[in-house]
Amino acid sequence: MSNKLLVFSFTIGLALAVGAGIFLSKELSAAEETIEIVVPNKYIPQYQYITSGDITTRAVSPGEVDNGVVVAPEAVIGKTTLEPLYQGEKIRQERITKEDVLKGYDFVCVNVDLARSGGAVPGNLVDVYSVIYDTSIANKQLIAKNAIVLNIWDGQGNDLFKSSGVSVAEAASRALTKGDVKPPAVIQLAVQPHETSNVVSGAVSGSSNIVLVVKSEGRLAGSENNEVIEEPTDQSEEPNDGGGETGADITDTPDN
Repeated sequence: MSNKLLVFSFTIGLALAVGAGIFLSKELSAAEETIEIVVPNKYIPQYQYITSGDITTRAVSPGEVDNGVVVAPEAVIGKTTLEPLYQGEKIRQERITKEDVLKGYDFVCVNVDLARSGGAVPGNLVDVYSVIYDTSIANKQLIAKNAIVLNIWDGQGNDLFKSSGVSVAEAASRALTKGDVKPPAVIQLAVQPHETSNVVSGAVSGSSNIVLVVKSEGRLAGSENNEVIEEPTDQSEEPNDGGGETGADITDTPDN
């Protein structure tokens, strides 16, 4: 009888040990299991096409991936960002689109400096003004509404935003404190075709007439994008010599 009890106890103990081993093995396997998901390898601004050079993969646990997270690279490449994407973060489906949101736009590069940039970053919506001022004439004209800032370069064509989302002001500050960094010099804009001829003068070498005003809204407003802005007309004022004031007043031209 004692031998039977000993064998029975040994069998039960062995079964429990095997069961515990199998359970722990499964738990460890589950803990070690990961899947590869696609993530940006750099900062990608709003309204940018995503290419294979913009992405990489990283391993995450299956529990971190819900139905809204993009997993495969082919689900991202060729899409356009609706919001900025940050290096290493999971890409959610609602933040990208397969639609060509820039379809129908013209792309124009204009000269810019810190004061005339409005502190823009790629992805910003901006209103574009032409401002011409000298000692005898001052004039401003709204020449494009809801243009999109696509990129910003220094004078040598180096992309200032390929790895970060800093503003023009921060890029200019870096240029002042680091000798190898150049200040912002050129901004690429997406504009409506009927406004293109108004904006191209800002591409002329040495031109300083373009001023950007950053809009507060973060997405394209479809109805406003289709508003027609007529060719600017010359509207100016002579300097005010009265009352002890000097200089010319910039006249407000009503929006069309």
